[in-house]
Amino acid sequence: MENIKVAMRYAKALFPVTNEQGNAEEVLNDLTNIIKLLDISTDLRLLIHSPVITQTKKKRIFEEIFKNKITPITYNFLQILVSKGRENLLRSIRYCYNNIFNQHNKRISCQIISARKLDEKSRNNIVDFVENYTKLTAAPEYLIDANLLGGMKIKINNWVYDSTVKNKLKALKHTLIS
Repeated sequence: MENIKVAMRYAKALFPVTNEQGNAEEVLNDLTNIIKLLDISTDLRLLIHSPVITQTKKKRIFEEIFKNKITPITYNFLQILVSKGRENLLRSIRYCYNNIFNQHNKRISCQIISARKLDEKSRNNIVDFVENYTKLTAAPEYLIDANLLGGMKIKINNWVYDSTVKNKLKALKHTLIS
């Protein structure tokens, strides 16, 4: 819990600056891409969490990887995080920054998980449903999970709408066994 509080402080410090400069969304995209890179690169993940590697070395590695690939403000922010020994909070900071960004822009993040890729009409219908339900602009993330068998699941914050075949079979099994 303490880490999310610290991450929120960093996100709250970063957002007004990026918003004032007009590149808040670019910074969000940078942070998202950094997290995606962390997800696929074990070496980078180990680097971030290693207490053995010095801050100077981490800064040089970040410079080689990110210097000309992200906005200068995001790069400088990364350097500050390394200086403070907080680079391991990147995922939490991105999460908090995204929440602040969405709140400021009256948007809501939602995950739409389906067994197969949805066509454009289905996507639009789901986005309309989410926007009518929340009265906010939807920022959907589409995921595919073949284990669902069919149907879909919509996650908005702590709320889940589950109309998957897997869930319906599970409910049927529970009804038959009870």
